Amino acid sequence: MGRTRRSSLFWLLGVAMVALVVWGASGLIARGRPKVLGFFPDADAIAVPAFAPLRVTFDRQMSPSGTESALLADPPRPGTFEWQGNTLVFTPDSPWPRGETITVTLSTAARTSGGIPLAQPLTWSFRTAPTLLAYLWPADAPADLYALDPNSGETVRFTESENGVLDFSLAPDGLSLLLSLANPDGGADIAALDLLERTVSQVLDCGGGLCRNPVYRPDGSLIAYEEITSQSVYLVGAAGGDPERLGSGRFPVWSSEGLLLYYDPEQQAYTTFNPGTRTTSLYPNEDGEPPAWQPSGGAFMAADILEIGENALTGHLMHYPVFGTEGEDRTVDPNADDISPVYSPDGRLVAFARRYQDAQRWTPGRQLWLMSSDGQEPRQLSDAPLYNHTAFAWSPDGTQIAYLRSNQADLNEPPEIWLLDMVAGSQLRILINGFAPQWLP
Repeated sequence: MGRTRRSSLFWLLGVAMVALVVWGASGLIARGRPKVLGFFPDADAIAVPAFAPLRVTFDRQMSPSGTESALLADPPRPGTFEWQGNTLVFTPDSPWPRGETITVTLSTAARTSGGIPLAQPLTWSFRTAPTLLAYLWPADAPADLYALDPNSGETVRFTESENGVLDFSLAPDGLSLLLSLANPDGGADIAALDLLERTVSQVLDCGGGLCRNPVYRPDGSLIAYEEITSQSVYLVGAAGGDPERLGSGRFPVWSSEGLLLYYDPEQQAYTTFNPGTRTTSLYPNEDGEPPAWQPSGGAFMAADILEIGENALTGHLMHYPVFGTEGEDRTVDPNADDISPVYSPDGRLVAFARRYQDAQRWTPGRQLWLMSSDGQEPRQLSDAPLYNHTAFAWSPDGTQIAYLRSNQADLNEPPEIWLLDMVAGSQLRILINGFAPQWLP
């Protein structure tokens, strides 16, 4: 009987010791599991740029292949993975759907380099920004950068500058904007606005120089800009540094192939510059209006001055093939005075501003017109003779055109931003006293 009690006691003690060992081992295993220290975009974040990457930071080194395959997004997107220390970064090849909820899951297939998996999966969601129309406001005072959702009417303010934003352009990755910021010295500096963090950082201190129209090269490596006082075009690295003067010029713009185009007023010609080969080509032109690249990068369009009679001049839209010899006239009507061409995203159409030079059809303002890229089938889209229609901006899907409208009979009337719906054929004023409309895809 005594031996039986002792045996039972020993058995219970053994079970307890085994349980203690198992519990201790499981605790050690749990404490040895990898942890997620943070992720981006944040859970329930809204108005996230459509090109935003996914970032997950771990507390230790992880197995690249297993962890990358464990990160899933709904809706899915192909893309590239990169490790920055213990942070996994996924960059989608195409933007997330605009104005929709994106759900991200990190499964327990994510494991350390030693093979220890996550204790449990991680799931979170964020909402992307819709396609927004950015603009500067107000036009009669130092302006700041805003963006408007044309569908909801909601606005976002991006800057609160002391001296005003003069102009802006979108970075190739869609995650930042280049700004020309007026400074206390009477000049303008170049800065970058991070659309993810909503922070502004200086790229180039221009002092008393007026640095305007900064634009990224498509690969993001260089910034071209013009210095207004000297009418010169410069290049500078995306991270700043010492600028390189290319020569006399204004209105710099990059092609999709990374070729820089600008107008040289000294030579009265458009100039293309290849940063890789350091070669240039000239395209004679007496007008010097802002040019527009064809989306494919194989040609550009710009207005030039032509004679239409004795002591009579007009502007016609000229098509310049890259490495061609001269421009091809795309304005069919000889009495038309055309400027400000802008290609549609697919390159098939061109929006431009027209008024006529003959007395019967002349108006104070230029109207919005549309034609095919070869100059055929021109048609008038606006009919407000007293108003100039300029600064055309196509929506990314090509269904809308934003433009600036200003009264030529009353220059004290503030400018207006209007929106043309190509599908419905309707036009709507969406803002008073704003200017420089551009779409943020």
